[in-house]
Amino acid sequence: MARILEFLKYLLMPPRKVHEFGGFIELIREKKKLVILTTKHCLFIADLLVDSLEKLNIKADVILNKPKWGYSDLPHIVICPQIFKYLPNNYIAFQMEQSESSNWFTEEYLKKLNSSVAVFDYSLVNVGYLKKQLANPAKVFYLPISINRSYMGKFSNEFPTRNYDIVFYGDDKSQRRKKILDILKSKYRVKIVNGVFGTALYKELSDAKLVVNIHYYENALLETTRLYECLSLSNNIIISERGRDQDQHKYLENMIDFVDDGDVEGLVSKIDYYIKDSDLINKKLANNKSVLASTDVTEFEHSLKKILRYSGYDS
Repeated sequence: MARILEFLKYLLMPPRKVHEFGGFIELIREKKKLVILTTKHCLFIADLLVDSLEKLNIKADVILNKPKWGYSDLPHIVICPQIFKYLPNNYIAFQMEQSESSNWFTEEYLKKLNSSVAVFDYSLVNVGYLKKQLANPAKVFYLPISINRSYMGKFSNEFPTRNYDIVFYGDDKSQRRKKILDILKSKYRVKIVNGVFGTALYKELSDAKLVVNIHYYENALLETTRLYECLSLSNNIIISERGRDQDQHKYLENMIDFVDDGDVEGLVSKIDYYIKDSDLINKKLANNKSVLASTDVTEFEHSLKKILRYSGYDS
């Protein structure tokens, strides 16, 4: 019955459309609540938003699909809007693709970004690209990914056995990744995880000593979502290729071991360094936990608060 009433309300009183970020902020102020629509592979980002919005006295619910009776009249943040065929009436688009290497930036996708009240993006390179592509450059905001402190230690002690040296998670079908992973498989016990998310994913990560991050593309931007997700768990040594925008991620330098783009020998050397001495692993993890625990306000929290205040919201 409740769902039927909700459906009838939606038909008789459809959500009012706002066209500017200021109007969206008024909706947030009125409702003190919003909805985050996300794909499963970006649940970490959704959790990051939920925790950060809560500090601003804004409650957020997370959904993975369009509800059966349609979207509610609440304001929405849509992570990866290109994935969803139908979008809410009023939404902020959280853009997660790599602008110079992706086929996602079609006319249809740009239309979805233009239809949003604002666009959040994790990369300054992307922000520069989007400001040139969208009708209103002022609606594009830089929102860098960071750690989520609520993840720290949450999964560390649940799955203590390490049956693998290395775990890689993500799309392993690209020839570039496959070539590097084949080399690693010939030397180490390697686990590849794809299509697994949330707690199930973290269980898989806890089955290996190291996480390796390999770019999908040559000369790619740094995959900060994956890196900060792993770092937040504080449960694995992380070894990654450097990104084209490496200079924008100084915070990660002391906690993640980086090698040059395509440097397989350097990757192997880093892996050998850790797997031969468990004390080195424990020392590195302890250092990371200390740094993360001492972080009072993350860059994500600071930037989100700044964006909302800029647009008129004050908690």
